[in-house]
Amino acid sequence: MLIFYPGSDFPSRIPAFEDYLRSHGCEIQEKSNEYELVRFASAMGVGVIYTGKKGITCNVPFVADVVQLFMAGRPWLAGKALGTKRTPSAKRKQALLKRDGPLCFYCSKPMTTDMTEEHLVPASQQGSNRLDNIVLACFPCNQRASHKSLVEKIKLRDQIRSGI
Repeated sequence: MLIFYPGSDFPSRIPAFEDYLRSHGCEIQEKSNEYELVRFASAMGVGVIYTGKKGITCNVPFVADVVQLFMAGRPWLAGKALGTKRTPSAKRKQALLKRDGPLCFYCSKPMTTDMTEEHLVPASQQGSNRLDNIVLACFPCNQRASHKSLVEKIKLRDQIRSGI
């Protein structure tokens, strides 16, 4: 989805856009490649703005709406309610710990209070809430995995474990 054509002044306004997102309850995330201008998590999901030969594009339609609101100086009401961890219930946690052990699925480090449920196939891609689709992950890794596909999550796990 094209947001702006080449030559737009939006790239120079990225710091102000990130401040706008933060002020509306979003979390700015680490970029995963050199084509990303901004990656953020919101109540609506993860939004990414890319730059390339065709101009500035985004990964999902709501991102284009957010950019338009920002450029018009208007508030965005859908950014709130971010930051809720999917903390497993005691019963689910015990079942997952018994099956997988106490290490993060991604980084293989022991988890403490930052333990979260990670859907291998994201709910946004029709992934189920059944235990066979859920692993335990530390909160930072869970946020990094975001709404990636299963194949992308496996690649991410391999990259994290190899230190890339």
